[in-house]
Amino acid sequence: FPNELPTYMPVKKVVTIDAPHFCKKHDVESAAFRVLPGYGRSGNQSLAGGAVKVYPNTAAFAPDADAPSVTYRFFAEHEGEHTCELWLTPTSPVQPGVPMRCTVNRQLVTCVTADYRPGENSDMRWCAAMLNHIRKVKVNIRCRRGVNEITLGAVDPNLILERILI
Repeated sequence: FPNELPTYMPVKKVVTIDAPHFCKKHDVESAAFRVLPGYGRSGNQSLAGGAVKVYPNTAAFAPDADAPSVTYRFFAEHEGEHTCELWLTPTSPVQPGVPMRCTVNRQLVTCVTADYRPGENSDMRWCAAMLNHIRKVKVNIRCRRGVNEITLGAVDPNLILERILI
């Protein structure tokens, strides 16, 4: 699925990238990101939709380890700090009391905290994710004016990326 280094441009000051449209993919011997065509909230609404997920399902990595990753290219209209919003399928950690994390440009990002209570209607985070069919996680990234790259790296299992907004 990777294209010949596509670069996504802002529309009304927002860059939107569907997860299958990475320009580079790094696999390791024991695990790799795979494309899930048609999966997720926008997967059936457009040919561009879908998601990416690391397989095998149990693969976990230290934040600084050589881990599977996917890289996307985009154009920033100005230099400085930008908000990157990851749209994730509202999956739950494989073990209770364990966070779900990934890296964004080598920065460790907690997508689900260890105190998350899946299936409990008293946890408003779980309720919102289920009602909206998406989990949105924001992280600040530093960009230069022009072409930039953002790399999402695997850390904890069961994370499914659908879209990136910058």
